[in-house]
Amino acid sequence: MLDIAVERILPFRPEQLFDIAADIERYPQFLPWWREVRVEECSGERWRVENDVALGPLHLKFRSEAQLQRPQRIDVSSDQAPFEHLQLAWLFTPLGESGCRVGLSTRLQMRSLVMQAVVGRTLHGFLSDIMSAFEKRAQQLYVTSNR
Repeated sequence: MLDIAVERILPFRPEQLFDIAADIERYPQFLPWWREVRVEECSGERWRVENDVALGPLHLKFRSEAQLQRPQRIDVSSDQAPFEHLQLAWLFTPLGESGCRVGLSTRLQMRSLVMQAVVGRTLHGFLSDIMSAFEKRAQQLYVTSNR
């Protein structure tokens, strides 16, 4: 099982950052690796999502379920191939005037040992790239638009 987490402190409100993470269908516009995302079903705070992700040499198509708890967290899970088990969580912790601590963590097990080895070598960089793109998106939406 692979367990990786990254976090940043950003000068934005949790609601603003939550809204970016919850804007799943726009992921291909600002997140590296995401080629296509489609919300198949939206039932209140629970969404079923079809993902198409290119992770280095791997091309992964899978369905996931997202549970949204605005503005504190988003939990994503999948047990569909190529995953044996996938849990991903966005956590948004308010820090008063300082902004918000954003945490992105994942716990996963691939069905293939070869894929597990490849993902193990690239996962921390993958999450760091997502967090950097997420921060850049927040800057574009909430700093550039306020000028």
